[in-house]
Amino acid sequence: DPHFYPSSLMSDSAEWKDYMENTTKMFPESEAMIRTAIETAIARNPELKYIFIPGDLTKDGEYEAHVKFAEILREYEEKYDVDFLVTTGNHDINQAKSTSFASGKQESARALQYNEFAKIYSDFGYDLAVSRYNEKGEPIQNGLSYAADLKDSEGNYSYRLIVIDSCKYTYI
Repeated sequence: DPHFYPSSLMSDSAEWKDYMENTTKMFPESEAMIRTAIETAIARNPELKYIFIPGDLTKDGEYEAHVKFAEILREYEEKYDVDFLVTTGNHDINQAKSTSFASGKQESARALQYNEFAKIYSDFGYDLAVSRYNEKGEPIQNGLSYAADLKDSEGNYSYRLIVIDSCKYTYI
């Protein structure tokens, strides 16, 4: 659960500091921790082809956080020729708790909507999908669950990854 929260949504305000004192999450360190995890995984296995990142990608579904997280993944895909595959978590979509402290005060931030997730992360699993499903298990083009065929070290399709979005959405 990365729970990524970009520095652009943080501040040095008393409200932000108070918020951080009352949470167990390490939001200010989230980008460095994500980058370190990716770099360590690749350093330990330079032949690594795929990295799967489970849901709760962001703190509370902040649209800006998703855009920045996708930019980070894109940077590493280009630098290391590795494919990232992602899925949603209960903190990623349609969150009424999406917040920003950029102004110095805690304010509502734009939350990512269901139909935006696969667009932002289109290059991270959805591009490899051989099929996609909705929450009812029906094959549809905009479902967030998917199946992807993955190649082995010799370039043969030897693995099928099944990614299940088990979230139940409330639309805000």
